[in-house]
This record gives sequence, structure tokens and C-alpha cells, in this order.
Amino acid sequence: MTIKNIKNLYMRCENNYSIPNPLTSSIQNSYPLIFDCAISIAHRFQKNTNFLVSEDEISYLALHIGNMIEVQKNKKNTISCVIVSPDYYEMNTKLTDVLLSVFKEELILNTIVTSEDDLHEIETDLIISTVPLNEFYSIPYIKISPFFSDNDKNNVMTMVDSVKREKKHMKFKANLQLISKPAFFIHNSNISNRDEAIHYMCDVLRQNNYVKDEFEKEVFERENMASTAYGNIAFPHSMKMNANKTIMYVLLSKKGIEWENQKVNIVLLITSNYEERQLFLEVFDILSAIIQSEENKIKLMRCETYEDFIEAVASCC
Repeated sequence: MTIKNIKNLYMRCENNYSIPNPLTSSIQNSYPLIFDCAISIAHRFQKNTNFLVSEDEISYLALHIGNMIEVQKNKKNTISCVIVSPDYYEMNTKLTDVLLSVFKEELILNTIVTSEDDLHEIETDLIISTVPLNEFYSIPYIKISPFFSDNDKNNVMTMVDSVKREKKHMKFKANLQLISKPAFFIHNSNISNRDEAIHYMCDVLRQNNYVKDEFEKEVFERENMASTAYGNIAFPHSMKMNANKTIMYVLLSKKGIEWENQKVNIVLLITSNYEERQLFLEVFDILSAIIQSEENKIKLMRCETYEDFIEAVASCC
């Protein structure tokens, strides 16, 4: 999102001109977190200019935000590696140059070692070796030829993807456990509608000193801008990162909860603390992707305990 994007939006609003966006519904349902960021920007824009921002324009804002997020993701989506290769006529240096040239967006080199003995005490995500390793290592390991053939390239690519997925899975599960508690998990309560659900969860969080007194009002203010229900899942939240602590309150209902003009079975009320904003964004981003799958939603609906829910969500990552 740039100043130029906002200026262009201002000019279109000033001239009462809006560009239809055929992807509006798709963006809203597939990328709820990004769409929500766009709503927040549009709300501030409206407040400062008195121009009404259409849903189509909000979708274009979401596209710009999404592009920026993807660029940042690609920069961060790397893994560290150690290369084990004997120092024979500088072959290890040449191999390293080729490897890092091919995988410059995926690999960060920790070090090059010439002997397996040098691996002890080294922390890394992946070991790439041109010689067989005699010991068993808990760290993922792949053996390649000193000449780095096309077959080696494909094998390293497969291993890198596997390590990335496992790293993402482990981090997501750890983050989930950081922002959730068994005490904030409800299965099949008698809650029947949106207002009742939001009031109950906000009140419990307030009593436990996770949020301030005005939090419930802020959640309803956000709901009044646009429903946070996407399919049969709702993500009620405040637009302000002023909670005392980031936490996720989970409510599952097989019979369903009336949420404006639709019925939801899963409610995830997430509070966010400014100092923990990265944690909030990382969890919410992956959750948003997980709920796009009907299979995943069915899996979550089958959960009856907090432990089941955490395992089910983590397994979808």
C-alpha cells in the first residue's frame, strides 16, 4: 500500500468514479485478514475525507496489501543450511556458489565444514553433504554429488520444501498454544446469536483481565462496518491492538449461531496486543488460509476438547 494508491482512491472518490471489481467476493472469502486490513484503511480514509469507499474499492486496497505481504513473505521464507564437503581443489567452494545461486531465495548458508566432526554444536535447519554421514542427526539431511546434477537439484528442492513445511507447522502450533487456553474454549453451548456470543466471550476475557472495558464496544463497531463471518466461521475482533494480551477464544456450535444473515458453527474471537502484533498476524494469516477448505472446517467441527482443536488446526497447516 503506497501514498500513490491512496491518492488514486481519493481522485476516484472526488470524481464519483468507482471501478467494478469482479474479484470482490473471492477476495473477501479467501483472504479475510487482508480484506479486514483494507476495511480498516477505508474506514480511516472515510473518516478523514467524508468520502464513502465502496466494497469494490476496498477489494482493490486488499489486492495492494496482499501484494506487499507476499513480497515480505518471500523475503522471510528461508531456511539455514550447513554444507559438508571435503576441501578438494576448492570443489566445496564451487559447489557452494552453485547451490546458493540456484537456491538464493530459499537458503541461508551458516557455514561450510570439511569434516563431519565439525557438525557438532552447529545449529541449522538443513545439512547438505557430498559425503555419507556416519552419525544419526535429528536435523534433516540430504546427500548430493560434488557435481550437483539436475537430479541433485530436484532432490534438494524437495528437501527444502519439506523442511519449510515442517518449520511452518511447528511454529504455527507453538504460536497457537501461546495465544489459546483450555479455559477459553466452548463446545456446543446454548449461545444462539451473534450479539450473545460476542457479549459472553468479551465478558469472560474482561473478567480475566485480557481486555479493557471498551473492548466489547470496539468489537461491535467492527461488526457494524462489515460482518466478520466468512462461510460458517466468524472472526469477531477489534480494529485496535490495545488488548492486555493476545488471546484466541474458541466457540464451536454444531447447531449453529445466527450471525446477521447467515449461520456460523465456528467463532474465533481474537484479541491483539500491539507488542504481540507479529504473533497475531502470523496466526490469523494461516488460520484464514486453513478455513478455505471445507474438509478442514469439517475436521475442526468434530473437535470436542481444546486439545483436539489445537491438534486439528495444526494438522491443517
